[in-house]
Amino acid sequence: MKNRLYRTCPCCGKKGIDTKELETQKVTHCLMCTKPIEVNAFFSWGVSILLCVIAVTSFKFDFGITGLFFTLLLVLYSSGYHRINSRYLPLKSYQKP
Repeated sequence: MKNRLYRTCPCCGKKGIDTKELETQKVTHCLMCTKPIEVNAFFSWGVSILLCVIAVTSFKFDFGITGLFFTLLLVLYSSGYHRINSRYLPLKSYQKP
């Protein structure tokens, strides 16, 4: 288990969420409190939608460089979104702490 990145659980506040496990599964369990944890879907979808809207709007208003930049960000995000989501986006649990 060395070289693993653990995130703080939103329920118990301890570092018990294995990001490798969260990348491969939709829901994982905290190693400390055993509650089911997942990436907040609102933020996961929101990043993609926001990048797309900014890129399209940039092209519409003739900001080509900005549009290309946000299109590139969207492609990069899409290619590694499992890793990005599991490491950086907020986590949530349906159970009360």
